[in-house]
Amino acid sequence: VAPALARLRERFLLAPVSNGNISLMAMLARFNGFQWDAVLGAELADDYKPNAEVYLAACAAFDLAPGQAIMVAAHTSDLRAAAALGMRTAHVA
Repeated sequence: VAPALARLRERFLLAPVSNGNISLMAMLARFNGFQWDAVLGAELADDYKPNAEVYLAACAAFDLAPGQAIMVAAHTSDLRAAAALGMRTAHVA
């Protein structure tokens, strides 16, 4: 996964949008060699996915409109919530 994320990061901003806290996501990244541009999600939005505020806060953190962002997820509820806001989506099984 780390090499694929590194290639994507050459062209795109990458950030996990997680219900996990920032320290958990930082440790996950460090342990697996992931290089994020930011860690976003519940802790910053003061809410939990799939509530809209989490996705909107993630877009706002990068000064993006929802239509300029893509949610990549394995959870259908994440993808449905993001799509309802106009975000593009990609499912990873």
